[in-house]
Amino acid sequence: MTIERPRKARFLLCLPDELLVEIISHLPPKDVIPLHATCHRLRTLTRLDPTLWRSLCSYREGSSLTVLTPPRAPLSDVECATIDWYTEYRFRNAPMRMRWVGTGSPTMGNEVKGIGAFPSRGGSVEDDMIVSASSDGSVKIWSLQDDYAAKEVGKSERGLIFSQKKRAPALEDQQKKIREAGIVDGVSIDATAGRIWVAGEDGLVEIDLISLKRISTHRFPFAIMSLSQTSSPYPLTIGTTLTLHMHDSRVSPNSPLPAHAHLFQPGPLSILHSGSSIKVAGRFPSLLSYDRRAWPKLTSTIHSGARLCGLTTIGTSGVAACGEYNGKGTLEIYPGPGSLSPVVKNRQTAARSKILTVASHGSYLVTGNAEGCISFFERDARTVIREHWVEGGGRTSSGIWNVGEDGGDVIRRVKPLRGGDGKILVWAGDRLGLLGIGKEQQEISEEAVCPEGEEEEYLMKMRELLRRQGEEVRILEGMGL
Repeated sequence: MTIERPRKARFLLCLPDELLVEIISHLPPKDVIPLHATCHRLRTLTRLDPTLWRSLCSYREGSSLTVLTPPRAPLSDVECATIDWYTEYRFRNAPMRMRWVGTGSPTMGNEVKGIGAFPSRGGSVEDDMIVSASSDGSVKIWSLQDDYAAKEVGKSERGLIFSQKKRAPALEDQQKKIREAGIVDGVSIDATAGRIWVAGEDGLVEIDLISLKRISTHRFPFAIMSLSQTSSPYPLTIGTTLTLHMHDSRVSPNSPLPAHAHLFQPGPLSILHSGSSIKVAGRFPSLLSYDRRAWPKLTSTIHSGARLCGLTTIGTSGVAACGEYNGKGTLEIYPGPGSLSPVVKNRQTAARSKILTVASHGSYLVTGNAEGCISFFERDARTVIREHWVEGGGRTSSGIWNVGEDGGDVIRRVKPLRGGDGKILVWAGDRLGLLGIGKEQQEISEEAVCPEGEEEEYLMKMRELLRRQGEEVRILEGMGL
């Protein structure tokens, strides 16, 4: 038996694709989403049309919206072509879920010291492998699965990034305190060269990405506090307590240190590469700018007045910064040269506590603060798209990054993964997780399924019921039934 489509539906599907898209563009999202799941043709039209989903990202209830409506954030044509607007719309509106890496205790009782991501296949632009450095001195590699899970595929020996020299116990304890308090994010990956760079207690440790064996150790005059992200053939930038260094992996560890830049105030916390420009933020009131071609000369400074600890690029030359100002979080936007957009400093509504990390994800910004809140902002740094709170891990952190004021883990870093469905790698407290689209799956513990004493109570009730049933059978037999 063949079920015929209603006549009106047949007439709708007879329309050309251009006219169908124009009709759909006038519908609100609550009507577009069911239509998206109606049939294969409509799904193909809506899924593959970036202009439609771009306009839906800017939709507000009660507004008249067409496919020509631009997004609220200023974007260049080059950026718009690189954004998957369907994934963008899902991240803005669909339910979100957090999946912790590993089973049970994600870090196996060890505090995470740094994270990174890289593609497993050469030439690929999809980050499907993640790296974490742990407080036991080991480095782990995880492979991302389709169900937001991660499988451990490699682990180095313990103590790999620690000093190879024997020291007195008192000195070891002192080095451990310096390491915990100083290094903010000490992992950088060069997948092309097959190297992992980790900030260790003795200096910069170079590790082979395949074998996870130590190759060499490069020492600096002061403790390392931050590393830039690098890719071959560009050098790595290392920030120590009072200096900045350019490091070329082709140079021997025994070679004398090249020219380095001096800092007038200690504490670089974030280093950002943007073309030939190097931006540095930290425990000083200005954003420092260097040029790789004029190294180590300081080319310019931008006064902020806040203590910035995170940087990310916006567009081709703009910079977003985060940190703390007068005890509250601050989110700041600094346009690139030649831009007509104003400088934005949101120090009122960005966060109640310090914002430790910021990253650009599609057309919006993702931040993480000390209270365990991951916030999504438009590029105006003021409009909040949505928030996701990370609950505490139910235990006390082994390091200085314990749970936040409201019980949530401190969000130390968020790193959007390239390609795929836009997952976000989250470093929260001493845990590592993946934030993406989907409903939360509540994990039911054995105690919740079968509390203590409940099984015994159930058995007693079953014995009583069986006893009563036996008595009823005997009574019925005595009555001749």
